[in-house]
Amino acid sequence: MFTATFFISVIYLFLKLFSGRNKKTRNRRPPFKKLYDLDKHQPITEFERKMVRGMFAENREIFVTAFVTETHVLRVTATIGSKYSCRASDNINLWGVKAQKIGASKIRQYHNHPDVFGRSFPSNTDKKGHRNLKPFIERHDIEFQSLLVYKSWFGKAVIKEYH
Repeated sequence: MFTATFFISVIYLFLKLFSGRNKKTRNRRPPFKKLYDLDKHQPITEFERKMVRGMFAENREIFVTAFVTETHVLRVTATIGSKYSCRASDNINLWGVKAQKIGASKIRQYHNHPDVFGRSFPSNTDKKGHRNLKPFIERHDIEFQSLLVYKSWFGKAVIKEYH
């Protein structure tokens, strides 16, 4: 009734199920800030150069928050979103306290948009988010800037502050 191949098949399935080897392991890539070497103390100009390269390479919207002094980046948070939307992944309620704790005098929020003929504009959601965050952050005596990143007509990066 049962053949040898049937028993071998059952044993094979049993071993496969309970051996622990069938668990799929997902190869996760490093986070954006690690992948583009943004997670260390560095001058703002160097940081922005690396960040822009990463934003253009990912070809998605990315939300980067940098806790900075006048000249250097101290800490970074970054989130990769979808092709046309993104938001901060960390708790923005703690940004002011976090900035004070690490000695930052300013928080710079970078966000990229796809360019249209070498130009881009912050969306109404971007402007509303900035208006809501600015007083909340500045009550901790921390300066707050929102910056839009996009490619110009000639392919160079443009970083434009908006209010």
